[in-house]
Amino acid sequence: MRATFTDLGIPFPLFEAPVTEAAQYIGIGTCSICRRSERHCFRLGAGGYVIVRCGQCGAKNGLHTASPVSQSCRVCTHSVAFPALAGDPPATCYDCLREDRAALTQDTILGMVSWAEAITGVTFGEPGLDTPEYELVPAWDDWIAARVSPTYLLELVHTPAYSSLHGERWEFHCKQPMVYLGEWDRADFCAHAAGGDGRSLFERIVQHIDDFMTDRFWIHGDSSGQCVYVFRCPACGIHTANWEID
Repeated sequence: MRATFTDLGIPFPLFEAPVTEAAQYIGIGTCSICRRSERHCFRLGAGGYVIVRCGQCGAKNGLHTASPVSQSCRVCTHSVAFPALAGDPPATCYDCLREDRAALTQDTILGMVSWAEAITGVTFGEPGLDTPEYELVPAWDDWIAARVSPTYLLELVHTPAYSSLHGERWEFHCKQPMVYLGEWDRADFCAHAAGGDGRSLFERIVQHIDDFMTDRFWIHGDSSGQCVYVFRCPACGIHTANWEID
């Protein structure tokens, strides 16, 4: 059994997969923000943000670590200085990430979500996004964004992304992010299926997959080059999965 973040004492409500599947987790280190050592740390890469309060109005501002410069406050336009961060590349500890002193960026089925999108409750969107479950917001050209509760989106950007071959696609259901359970193989599907019928579970929850690719997964398994990423809705309990191939 591989360790989860809950096993390490640093749980994430939206990430129940093994720690090894977290894209930004780098183990024990020193936090670039609070500078405490011996902390569970997460890399603040291209999609990382540090959250700084405006000295004029007190509003929180997300400053992108890829562009470590001052910017205007999103509320009062007063200049907000980028803080001095320890370490290169910068990293956030679990506490700073969970307490909104840092944030990560997620790619989702509703478009990218960074701290800037999360605080407004509107995703970055995608070309031609069309879903009846959400209020849709025109962005530009044919790009359409989705309105989601800021509470849910902020929870998502305070969660590590999952490792994937070509880029993650976080799933949503019941108007909120789903819980990532992990990359499953045939044994996982059989273990979670009623009566051990893993193939039936696979066919029911894996999206947009044809009979050829289903047969390939069940005949060749891991050697097929397919990766299947499984999620559970925290509201209704339904499972879904997306997949990619090397």
